[in-house]
Amino acid sequence: AAVAVPQNIAPLRLAPGKPRGALLIKLANKNVNPVWVKVEVHGEYPIVRFTVYSFFQASTKGVINAQVNDINDFKATVFGQGYFFQSAPIALDSGQVKDGAAKVTVDLKHSVPAGWLSADVHHHANKNDAFADPADLIPSILASGLPVALVSDHDFTVNNYDTYELIKSDYSDIVGFIPSEEISASWAHFNVLPQTAESYDYFMDPNRENRVVSVFQPFPGIVRKTHELGATITANHPYYAYGLYYARELDAVPGGYVDDFDLIELNANCDDVEIIKTLNDAFAFWTAYMVKGEHMGKKVERLHYLVAASDTHDVLYPGIANDKGGSTLYHTGKARTYAHIDDLAGDLKAVGLSVANNIRDGHSYVSYGPILNPAKVFGNSFTAEKGEFEIDVEIQSLNGVQDIVILSSLGSKEYTYKGKDGSGQTENFVLKNVLDVLPYKGENKVGLNYKAQMGKEKDAWFAVLVVDRSDYQMFAVSNPYWVSSSVK
Repeated sequence: AAVAVPQNIAPLRLAPGKPRGALLIKLANKNVNPVWVKVEVHGEYPIVRFTVYSFFQASTKGVINAQVNDINDFKATVFGQGYFFQSAPIALDSGQVKDGAAKVTVDLKHSVPAGWLSADVHHHANKNDAFADPADLIPSILASGLPVALVSDHDFTVNNYDTYELIKSDYSDIVGFIPSEEISASWAHFNVLPQTAESYDYFMDPNRENRVVSVFQPFPGIVRKTHELGATITANHPYYAYGLYYARELDAVPGGYVDDFDLIELNANCDDVEIIKTLNDAFAFWTAYMVKGEHMGKKVERLHYLVAASDTHDVLYPGIANDKGGSTLYHTGKARTYAHIDDLAGDLKAVGLSVANNIRDGHSYVSYGPILNPAKVFGNSFTAEKGEFEIDVEIQSLNGVQDIVILSSLGSKEYTYKGKDGSGQTENFVLKNVLDVLPYKGENKVGLNYKAQMGKEKDAWFAVLVVDRSDYQMFAVSNPYWVSSSVK
């Protein structure tokens, strides 16, 4: 039937808006050296994407060309290099502008210790449901203070080589690159990390053949194929709607659940309900591996170490900031993995492979803010002389340390973590395998020296969780030390 069109509705007339004002922002650290940063102009977030920009990045180190609706009346936030880890967000407004330009000094309060490199090991470019062109992706990685870049598009590898070439030609501050992909089966997602030179070259995909692991096979086949290609496989956001653990709970894993995957992801897009469940499962996996036991109904014969990542899909529209500095933003590097590297020499490939190898071996920790510098490298095995194991870690926290939680297979206590549920409401969550809780008063730098007593236990694992005083309860957690007692 024909639809009657009302005759009393005025036609929609489109007209160009007022031209936006150009704003030049020059950015440097306290030593007047230029830095990579990102800027958000408040109140100008677009209703329709691409009609206007509110986030701006430095295409040249230390310089951002932004636009604002009114150069004489605006507010913005500068997310300084290594923001939320090494520097706090900085307020910028029209009062700081002179002749259309503003100068901002980024205070890098903390530094990453020598021998450690950080990477956001789950980050999309512009394929499938993502929108970050490689030319935008790299400045976002640099602004986050990440020296190692990675691309993991959903079922695409064609961006890897272009990103690699872009870094080589224009961005010397990136020291390592990891070509990846996100295997995106309908029921769960998985990231790959190449572990060999051959695997690296395969996923680099220089001829843009789209060398991906097929999702059209059962889970055991996906894992087997990834390993055949020389890569590790990560269970991404495992309790999310398309995560491995969630599918397992529903008995909905095609081919059945197997314990042959490698890494467990803490994902910045997931709420604390999922994060705490994932952590408790990681601890259970470590204990089961140590005692040759079972977890999730399977004998645990492979180590499952933790990684963390942002899962960012769009660096120019990561969300809307708030007065506290943007906890709701899905920034590049909001969660990240720090890996220990013995030898930093080498090209993008050598460093990228070294980072991937050390993540595989647990010589790493994950963080949403605090920076750790352990005297002993995580993931290694040690002997506890006289049944005592010493944990010695230097800690930096931009927001100040609230608690240090000593985790262990010997731990029978619980820790209450104040986080957010799926609706954003504050809720208390219980963390298990707690050996001890050390409260602090908000110190920004802490030297932890803890002597763990093993008693009559022959073997144990130990790990460190640092909770900071952010309004959003950010934390860092290490992969475990594996310890055998010399006491017979």
